[in-house]
Amino acid sequence: MVVLDIEKREIHALCDLFHALDGSRWRRKDGWLKLDQTQETSSGVGLDWFGTKWDKGRLVALDLSRNDLRGSLPDIFGTFKKLRSLQLRDNPRLRGRLPPSLYSLQRLQLVYLDGTQLGHVIPPALAHNLHVTQYKSDAIATIRFHTPGPCQWMVDISEQEMYVVAAKLEAARQPPPPRAIERSAMNATGAERTAAATKLQQHYRAKMARRKFHDFLSTIYEVYVDAASGAAYYVDTRTGDSTWEKPALLRRVEAVTGTKKAPPPVLPQLDEWQALHDDDGHEYFWNPRTNETRWEDPRRRPTIRDELLRRYGFESTDDERYARLFAEYDRDHSGNIDADEFTALCGDLGLPMGPAQIASVLQTLDTSGDGLLSVDELKLWLDAAH
Repeated sequence: MVVLDIEKREIHALCDLFHALDGSRWRRKDGWLKLDQTQETSSGVGLDWFGTKWDKGRLVALDLSRNDLRGSLPDIFGTFKKLRSLQLRDNPRLRGRLPPSLYSLQRLQLVYLDGTQLGHVIPPALAHNLHVTQYKSDAIATIRFHTPGPCQWMVDISEQEMYVVAAKLEAARQPPPPRAIERSAMNATGAERTAAATKLQQHYRAKMARRKFHDFLSTIYEVYVDAASGAAYYVDTRTGDSTWEKPALLRRVEAVTGTKKAPPPVLPQLDEWQALHDDDGHEYFWNPRTNETRWEDPRRRPTIRDELLRRYGFESTDDERYARLFAEYDRDHSGNIDADEFTALCGDLGLPMGPAQIASVLQTLDTSGDGLLSVDELKLWLDAAH
């Protein structure tokens, strides 16, 4: 039979297949040795090559079973657009993977690969569409699956292979194991951030209270060294009583070292106050540096202004101290502070405020309605409330 209209690309593809699978050592290679003779293929000679079946000059079936094929299959099957059947069974030296182009053939219906060393016969991307259409008594099942296009495949698979595929599919369908995410400041929600900020404020206030209490305890007693014996003794500044034993109040703090030869100066230091009495005998406290007077002992209940004086000193004005405080929490240097920055500021100052109180203060102070506070709004609130 002579057909003049032979697809030359299919001839070249068969030639590549012949050389890739060591065709010179095949058991039967009738007609295959003529594949490289272009003048014969162009004239239509050679459609009787062993294992091939043609229809109108196009390859429709290829059967090279039990033909001692060797090596790996080349990726040439995309050329055979009309191929319906491919049989390569019982070639134990045929190994490697099936070429990707084989899965795109829309007319391919039968593929027999048993008795070979070919692996990955069913690609994972297509395995989800598997359907068992027939189960045979010899433990071989015919599997049909659909590709994304109109192509349909059927493949014979053993019971063990089918079990492996089913097990892998079942594992792929299982939801991923739960993953514990460690909570941090970067992934905490709004409520969690608020709770964390409140907890930090509580710790800070407790720390500040302990420090102020220890500072207060250290001022109750002064320690002196006896010139004759070299032993230390303690003097109660409130009563003038002295004792050789260290007072129990000084268990965690050290007393201020006193000296009778060089008494403290008349004017107190920057943040010290002096207790005085008015004409009616009522005690009040006077700061000779600022000339301020208060009824309550500032060392026991300091104000916001006392905290600013402690931080920034007396050399600056009130406005300058507020500006420096504001700048510490304006992290983006925008000239305003948001709710998170305001929460951190209140926590550092030891102001006991919960989330609802902070939201209420922001709503009251935010005269511009942009959710941000300026230094003037902050100063007005601190002066009025604290």
